[in-house]
Amino acid sequence: MNGHTTEKTSELRQIPVVLLPFLIAVLGLVAWIVFRTPPNDAAPHDDAAQPTVPTEVLGGERLNGRALPLAHLYGSREALGRARQALFGPLLEASITQTFSLLPDGIEENFRPWLALVPTDILSEMAEMASRANLPVTKLLALELFDHPRGAAVFCAASRAQGPSSLVAVHLTDIASTSGNHLPFATLIRPDQRHAFVSLGRPERTGVVAGMNDSGLVAVLLDGPIETDDAGRPMTLVVRDVLERASVIDSALQIIESIAAAGTVTILIADSADRAIAVEITPRLKSTRQPQGHLLLASNAFVAETSPSPAADTAYRTLDTRFRGAPDHLDAKTLDTLLAGAVPDSSDAPRLVFEPLQRKIHVFLPGGSSASARQVELDLSKDFKEIRLKR
Repeated sequence: MNGHTTEKTSELRQIPVVLLPFLIAVLGLVAWIVFRTPPNDAAPHDDAAQPTVPTEVLGGERLNGRALPLAHLYGSREALGRARQALFGPLLEASITQTFSLLPDGIEENFRPWLALVPTDILSEMAEMASRANLPVTKLLALELFDHPRGAAVFCAASRAQGPSSLVAVHLTDIASTSGNHLPFATLIRPDQRHAFVSLGRPERTGVVAGMNDSGLVAVLLDGPIETDDAGRPMTLVVRDVLERASVIDSALQIIESIAAAGTVTILIADSADRAIAVEITPRLKSTRQPQGHLLLASNAFVAETSPSPAADTAYRTLDTRFRGAPDHLDAKTLDTLLAGAVPDSSDAPRLVFEPLQRKIHVFLPGGSSASARQVELDLSKDFKEIRLKR
């Protein structure tokens, strides 16, 4: 009897030792459930805790950080179209509703002949996205035509002893998402056999209004004061084409000069060699402007036009006055301070500062004055293989 009791007591004493690994695993699982990082579609994660985001992690998903929403699209044209629709279908639907609610039904069919003017590779991407969204591709084309980015862009070249250090400041009033949070999406796009580039704006759109590619080429689109019905390629798709195929200003100009453009716009282009040019495109002419000294200003007021809109002309003159009195060397924060408040109706619009040589983008999120705005830096200096977020 005592022998049996002793044996059972020994077995009971061994039970906690046997169960210890199991209990540790259970506690670990509970801790993971309670403290784990929320999924991408739930509450946003803390970018400060994860400052480096390898770009391959972004493939096929969104990262909705508190600082700035991110996405990564890569692969063939069909893959780009599928991924864009899968990630941003609801945004596309909202954008379509917003744009076409006050337009005649079927107006997009008026633009069917314009499809022939879109590069075939980009058109393939749009067609795949349209098919997935059960929409005619002409509707996506019309969406690009009705995109009207307004604001201003400033190129500032300030060469240091060790080399060029140009900056491009951008303030556009129509690049935030239709989701209502007034944030632009930073979408890294890596097409097969083309330059990778980052587009700052509405991710459901195939075209680009502001972006930088892996060669440090920056292109910004500013919609002009004149409307035209002449057939041509939507200018957002021209900017997209420039970022995909051009490394320097010369090759960008060749692309622009070779196309029939729809609309009246200014495109400001800068490269990593401290060079910049503003291309003004109207139904009558294409003209270019070079920097004067270390500055080049661009807005919806056309220098080549004799009668710009009063609001655009006021914005241009305000910028000109501010920047002419600025020091030769400007950092991103100072440049943003000069830009803040110069563009009418822009309190909810983000401001961007590109550093072409360093492959960096500073995003000043809405918050009133530059002093109260939240700043996010996207560091793409490692060949666009990772995005480093700094706040």
